[in-house]
Amino acid sequence: MRIFLPLALLVLLAGCQSKPAPAPAPPPVVVTAPAGPVVAPTVPADVLPERTEAALEARDRLLKGGQQHQVLMQSAFRHAPGFTVANWSGLVLSPKDLKQCIVVSSRYKVERVEIHPLTDGRLRVWVEVGNLGDSRIQAEGACEFRPVPEEKGVKFKLLPLLEKQGKIIVSFESERPQMEGYSILIRNRR
Repeated sequence: MRIFLPLALLVLLAGCQSKPAPAPAPPPVVVTAPAGPVVAPTVPADVLPERTEAALEARDRLLKGGQQHQVLMQSAFRHAPGFTVANWSGLVLSPKDLKQCIVVSSRYKVERVEIHPLTDGRLRVWVEVGNLGDSRIQAEGACEFRPVPEEKGVKFKLLPLLEKQGKIIVSFESERPQMEGYSILIRNRR
Protein backbone atom coordinates (compact mmCIF):
# COMPACT_ATOMS: atom_id res chain seq x y z
CA MET A 1 0.00 0.00 0.00
CA ARG A 2 2.95 2.24 0.61
CA ILE A 3 3.83 1.90 -3.04
CA PHE A 4 0.36 2.78 -4.22
CA LEU A 5 0.14 5.97 -2.18
CA PRO A 6 3.19 7.69 -3.78
CA LEU A 7 2.07 6.42 -7.19
CA ALA A 8 -1.42 7.85 -6.72
CA LEU A 9 0.05 11.10 -5.48
CA LEU A 10 2.32 11.27 -8.54
CA VAL A 11 -0.62 10.66 -10.91
CA LEU A 12 -2.67 13.27 -9.08
CA LEU A 13 0.09 15.86 -9.32
CA ALA A 14 0.71 15.07 -12.98
CA GLY A 15 -2.97 15.62 -13.72
CA CYS A 16 -2.95 18.97 -11.92
CA GLN A 17 -0.06 20.29 -13.98
CA SER A 18 -1.70 19.67 -17.39
CA LYS A 19 -3.53 22.52 -19.11
CA PRO A 20 -7.24 22.60 -18.48
CA ALA A 21 -9.38 21.55 -21.40
CA PRO A 22 -10.91 24.54 -23.19
CA ALA A 23 -14.59 25.10 -22.63
CA PRO A 24 -16.70 23.91 -25.54
CA ALA A 25 -17.56 26.68 -27.98
CA PRO A 26 -21.15 27.85 -27.89
CA PRO A 27 -23.19 26.73 -30.88
CA PRO A 28 -23.20 29.26 -33.75
CA VAL A 29 -26.14 31.60 -33.87
CA VAL A 30 -28.06 31.14 -37.11
CA VAL A 31 -30.21 34.04 -38.18
CA THR A 32 -32.84 33.20 -40.76
CA ALA A 33 -34.78 35.71 -42.75
CA PRO A 34 -38.49 35.18 -43.04
CA ALA A 35 -39.36 33.32 -46.22
CA GLY A 36 -41.08 35.42 -48.82
CA PRO A 37 -41.06 36.22 -52.50
CA VAL A 38 -37.81 37.46 -54.00
CA VAL A 39 -38.38 40.91 -55.42
CA ALA A 40 -36.17 42.00 -58.28
CA PRO A 41 -34.66 45.46 -57.95
CA THR A 42 -36.47 48.20 -59.80
CA VAL A 43 -34.97 51.09 -61.67
CA PRO A 44 -35.90 54.27 -59.81
CA ALA A 45 -37.95 56.72 -61.84
CA ASP A 46 -35.36 59.47 -61.32
CA VAL A 47 -32.77 57.36 -63.22
CA LEU A 48 -34.83 57.39 -66.41
CA PRO A 49 -33.87 60.20 -68.80
CA GLU A 50 -36.43 62.73 -69.90
CA ARG A 51 -38.55 62.14 -72.98
CA THR A 52 -36.79 64.25 -75.55
CA GLU A 53 -38.28 65.69 -78.73
CA ALA A 54 -36.10 63.30 -80.76
CA ALA A 55 -37.47 60.28 -78.86
CA LEU A 56 -41.07 61.47 -79.26
CA GLU A 57 -40.51 62.00 -82.99
CA ALA A 58 -38.98 58.50 -83.30
CA ARG A 59 -42.05 57.07 -81.56
CA ASP A 60 -44.43 58.96 -83.85
CA ARG A 61 -42.61 57.81 -87.01
CA LEU A 62 -42.74 54.19 -85.86
CA LEU A 63 -46.42 54.40 -84.92
CA LYS A 64 -47.24 55.79 -88.39
CA GLY A 65 -45.40 52.92 -90.13
CA GLY A 66 -46.92 49.71 -91.47
CA GLN A 67 -46.42 47.74 -88.23
CA GLN A 68 -48.99 48.29 -85.53
CA HIS A 69 -47.59 48.99 -82.07
CA GLN A 70 -49.01 49.61 -78.66
CA VAL A 71 -47.46 51.93 -76.11
CA LEU A 72 -46.66 50.16 -72.84
CA MET A 73 -46.21 51.74 -69.44
CA GLN A 74 -43.23 49.61 -68.41
CA SER A 75 -40.69 47.37 -70.08
CA ALA A 76 -41.17 43.61 -69.69
CA PHE A 77 -37.38 43.26 -69.97
CA ARG A 78 -36.70 45.64 -67.09
CA HIS A 79 -35.34 42.94 -64.75
CA ALA A 80 -33.53 40.92 -67.42
CA PRO A 81 -29.73 40.68 -67.32
CA GLY A 82 -28.18 43.23 -69.65
CA PHE A 83 -31.16 45.58 -69.59
CA THR A 84 -29.98 49.17 -69.58
CA VAL A 85 -31.65 52.53 -69.18
CA ALA A 86 -28.71 54.35 -70.79
CA ASN A 87 -30.03 57.00 -73.22
CA TRP A 88 -33.51 55.51 -72.95
CA SER A 89 -36.40 57.94 -73.08
CA GLY A 90 -38.64 55.74 -70.94
CA LEU A 91 -40.99 55.11 -73.89
CA VAL A 92 -41.87 51.46 -74.64
CA LEU A 93 -43.51 50.23 -77.85
CA SER A 94 -44.53 46.65 -78.49
CA PRO A 95 -45.73 45.15 -81.79
CA LYS A 96 -49.36 44.06 -81.66
CA ASP A 97 -48.75 41.10 -83.96
CA LEU A 98 -45.39 39.32 -83.72
CA LYS A 99 -46.24 37.01 -86.65
CA GLN A 100 -46.60 39.90 -89.02
CA CYS A 101 -43.43 41.80 -88.21
CA ILE A 102 -40.88 39.02 -87.65
CA VAL A 103 -39.64 36.22 -89.87
CA VAL A 104 -37.52 33.50 -88.26
CA SER A 105 -36.56 29.95 -89.11
CA SER A 106 -38.53 27.01 -87.74
CA ARG A 107 -35.91 26.31 -85.05
CA TYR A 108 -36.45 29.63 -83.29
CA LYS A 109 -39.33 31.41 -81.67
CA VAL A 110 -39.51 35.09 -80.85
CA GLU A 111 -41.61 35.45 -77.72
CA ARG A 112 -41.39 39.17 -76.97
CA VAL A 113 -40.22 42.31 -78.73
CA GLU A 114 -39.95 45.84 -77.40
CA ILE A 115 -38.82 49.01 -79.08
CA HIS A 116 -37.35 51.78 -76.95
CA PRO A 117 -36.94 55.19 -78.60
CA LEU A 118 -33.64 56.61 -77.32
CA THR A 119 -33.18 60.23 -76.31
CA ASP A 120 -31.20 60.97 -79.49
CA GLY A 121 -33.95 59.63 -81.80
CA ARG A 122 -32.39 56.21 -82.49
CA LEU A 123 -34.20 52.97 -81.64
CA ARG A 124 -33.18 50.09 -79.35
CA VAL A 125 -35.01 46.81 -80.03
CA TRP A 126 -35.14 44.10 -77.32
CA VAL A 127 -35.95 40.54 -78.41
CA GLU A 128 -36.51 37.31 -76.50
CA VAL A 129 -35.45 34.36 -78.70
CA GLY A 130 -36.29 30.75 -77.86
CA ASN A 131 -34.76 27.51 -79.11
CA LEU A 132 -37.49 25.11 -80.27
CA GLY A 133 -35.01 22.35 -81.13
CA ASP A 134 -33.81 19.36 -79.14
CA SER A 135 -30.16 20.39 -79.19
CA ARG A 136 -27.96 23.31 -78.34
CA ILE A 137 -27.59 25.79 -81.24
CA GLN A 138 -25.54 28.82 -82.15
CA ALA A 139 -27.63 31.57 -83.68
CA GLU A 140 -26.90 34.93 -85.17
CA GLY A 141 -29.31 37.81 -85.41
CA ALA A 142 -29.81 41.17 -87.03
CA CYS A 143 -32.30 43.97 -86.91
CA GLU A 144 -32.75 45.81 -90.18
CA PHE A 145 -34.03 49.34 -89.62
CA ARG A 146 -35.93 51.21 -92.35
CA PRO A 147 -35.28 53.24 -94.37
CA VAL A 148 -32.22 51.15 -95.20
CA PRO A 149 -29.11 52.95 -96.46
CA GLU A 150 -28.45 51.65 -99.98
CA GLU A 151 -24.72 51.21 -99.42
CA LYS A 152 -25.07 48.83 -96.47
CA GLY A 153 -26.17 45.22 -96.15
CA VAL A 154 -27.64 43.53 -93.09
CA LYS A 155 -25.06 43.04 -90.33
CA PHE A 156 -25.58 39.86 -88.32
CA LYS A 157 -24.10 39.50 -84.86
CA LEU A 158 -23.32 36.29 -83.02
CA LEU A 159 -25.86 35.58 -80.27
CA PRO A 160 -25.19 33.66 -77.05
CA LEU A 161 -25.52 29.88 -77.28
CA LEU A 162 -29.12 28.72 -77.06
CA GLU A 163 -29.55 25.66 -74.87
CA LYS A 164 -32.12 23.01 -75.75
CA GLN A 165 -35.56 24.63 -75.23
CA GLY A 166 -33.71 27.67 -73.77
CA LYS A 167 -34.25 31.41 -74.19
CA ILE A 168 -31.98 34.42 -74.52
CA ILE A 169 -32.61 38.15 -74.56
CA VAL A 170 -30.71 40.32 -77.05
CA SER A 171 -30.87 43.94 -78.13
CA PHE A 172 -30.12 45.86 -81.32
CA GLU A 173 -29.67 49.61 -81.84
CA SER A 174 -30.17 51.63 -84.98
CA GLU A 175 -27.14 53.55 -86.23
CA ARG A 176 -29.21 56.54 -87.33
CA PRO A 177 -32.17 58.39 -85.81
CA GLN A 178 -35.73 58.61 -87.13
CA MET A 179 -36.26 55.06 -88.36
CA GLU A 180 -39.71 54.19 -89.71
CA GLY A 181 -39.66 50.42 -89.24
CA TYR A 182 -37.58 47.37 -88.46
CA SER A 183 -37.26 43.67 -89.30
CA ILE A 184 -35.76 41.13 -86.92
CA LEU A 185 -33.83 38.29 -88.51
CA ILE A 186 -32.67 35.17 -86.63
CA ARG A 187 -30.79 32.33 -88.33
CA ASN A 188 -28.25 29.58 -87.67
CA ARG A 189 -24.66 30.72 -87.50
CA ARG A 190 -23.01 30.79 -90.94
